[in-house]
Amino acid sequence: MGANIYRNKKPALLFLFPAFLFMAVYLYYPFIKNFINSFMDIRQLGSSGTGFNTPWYLNYQEMIRDENVWTSVKNTLLMMLVTLVGQVGIAIILALMVDNVKRGKQFFKTVFFFPIVISATALGL
Repeated sequence: MGANIYRNKKPALLFLFPAFLFMAVYLYYPFIKNFINSFMDIRQLGSSGTGFNTPWYLNYQEMIRDENVWTSVKNTLLMMLVTLVGQVGIAIILALMVDNVKRGKQFFKTVFFFPIVISATALGL
């Protein structure tokens, strides 16, 4: 009898519908709208498009030629590399240091983990 409960998917779909609706409205629609707008002629920030570019890829062509875009891509990749190496490297070193501690191991685990919990809580609020 217990297995029959899981065969009826209607309650699960009913409870998941608000989450799907929220994702569609606040995630998928803006993404698709932004992609469509990237092919339109929009000359001023905040204004609506006057129509599609001729040729349609003109914005991307200008973007590839712009030096500022390449500078920002380079800076972004550098920041990703430094952040990744720095965070993972420091995390491994700290984990090895805490793992090798004999006395007060629980204290050090708490001290290192506490800022993560506090920052996640602050972001959540």
